[in-house]
Amino acid sequence: MSPIIPKVDVSTAPNDVQKITDDCFKPANWFVKYTEFDPAEDKYMAISLNYRDDIKSKEANATVQWLKSNNKVTLVEWCLTGFKIGLNELPAVTLESDDIVAFSKNAIMIANNTGISRVLKGEFAEVSEDLGFLEKDYLDVLIKQPTDDVGDDNASDDASTDCFPAAERGLQTVIRKVFALLNNLKQNINDLNKRENKQQDSTSER
Repeated sequence: MSPIIPKVDVSTAPNDVQKITDDCFKPANWFVKYTEFDPAEDKYMAISLNYRDDIKSKEANATVQWLKSNNKVTLVEWCLTGFKIGLNELPAVTLESDDIVAFSKNAIMIANNTGISRVLKGEFAEVSEDLGFLEKDYLDVLIKQPTDDVGDDNASDDASTDCFPAAERGLQTVIRKVFALLNNLKQNINDLNKRENKQQDSTSER
């Protein structure tokens, strides 16, 4: 998103379509923290640029060509989506309590990039570890057998006792289903890691 300028620095704010668009492709302005982003290695699958207020289609198209010719972005070869440009003549809304100043030109970039897998790799590893602990907890519950201390001298107690096996079977069924879901999720995480490693190997070979 660009420009993001506090009101105290309004004099240094850019008012050029090319500049505010270029700022959208800088990792420091992203809502996802990605300090190791490499424009050459991390390729885009699709890019949506949405402009607001005083920006014409001619300016937007010229800016996209400038991005391509100056290697600001790299697109994957296997997806033909490329750029999508949106124009809205209405200015961006600001709040009275907001410290960000309003501008006559605004740009928002939404994109899919192959580098996001590396950003989430640590999250996947942490989730996989948590799933291991959760699986162990469910296993402990599954193998634990209920203790029946109810006597046979009371009819009502007998009726209550008869309910325990059915409840236990129901609990075991639920736990087995949770087990299956956990295993599927862990398998999906492993598959994602394998695909990422394969992609990195093919990139290094080229």
